[in-house]
Amino acid sequence: MRRTACQLPTWRCQADLSYDYSDRLSYLILAINQPKNIIVFDLSKKDSVINRSAFHFKQCLFRSKDVSDWNPTQYLRYGSERLRPALDLIARIQVESPDSVYDLGCGTGTVTGILQERWPKAKITGVDSSASMLERTRDIETGVYWQHADLNDWQPESLADVVYSNAALHWLDNHGQLFPRIIDGIKPGGVLAIQMPKNFSAPSHTSIADTVREGPWRERLAPFQREQPVAEPSYYYDLISQMSSSIDMWETTYMHILEGANPVVEWTKGTMLRPLLDNLNNEEAEAFLKLYTEKVAKAYPHSANGKTVLPFKRLFIIAVK
Repeated sequence: MRRTACQLPTWRCQADLSYDYSDRLSYLILAINQPKNIIVFDLSKKDSVINRSAFHFKQCLFRSKDVSDWNPTQYLRYGSERLRPALDLIARIQVESPDSVYDLGCGTGTVTGILQERWPKAKITGVDSSASMLERTRDIETGVYWQHADLNDWQPESLADVVYSNAALHWLDNHGQLFPRIIDGIKPGGVLAIQMPKNFSAPSHTSIADTVREGPWRERLAPFQREQPVAEPSYYYDLISQMSSSIDMWETTYMHILEGANPVVEWTKGTMLRPLLDNLNNEEAEAFLKLYTEKVAKAYPHSANGKTVLPFKRLFIIAVK
């Protein structure tokens, strides 16, 4: 485990900006029209001015790098869209002054840094199984601990006040054992906060399964498919209700407005397509993507202005032990 603390420069910028804001947080997440940039703008500063002409911000730049497991650059191509549910989850956590906070499946550490901004006095630990993703945490302003670990058997060093996980636990099997074990590592009165995609019945994902079944790679790729990795909300309620004093659960469908020739394909290439393409040679991967792209293009046609609307459902769970 390593501790990183770095000072990032202050910049001034003139740009047209799109942003996602939660009034429960003291900062603004800004996405400049460059997919590799995520901006954290601290609204608590007295000299902060929000307009289109000038402002101060801290910049976290994600650099391209070839990797063998997760591809952080591809994943962050739609970083702003992926960040919205993470912020929504943080905003609903009712804990004032935790001593220890864990971010399970922290990836490149973008959200982990936001957790540290919210609870600056807490010990924040980002945990991920991907060394390539954790490598990117060096680009993030932190003061955070980073831990390379398999979440299937992860345990906190000591009981946690908050265990947070955004878009990670759907990659793991055996939720019936996983969720109770995680709650066991939380203090009484502590919080488990989870967000998982619930979009697996949408064409973006069913087309992946169809493409696997229709090609010569069917038997080889079958073990890597995850057609329905997230159960219904009632399953998780029954699973953890006996271990929790209160549970808040909800589903939200985000309407992502994406640009590009095949934006839904680019979206899934950063997530669900990754383990499949990694097990194909270049020629096979090209054929797979061609077939998948044809299916997705029919399901998600371009709008009149050339953009594509991607509805994406997500499940949120906040349990107080």
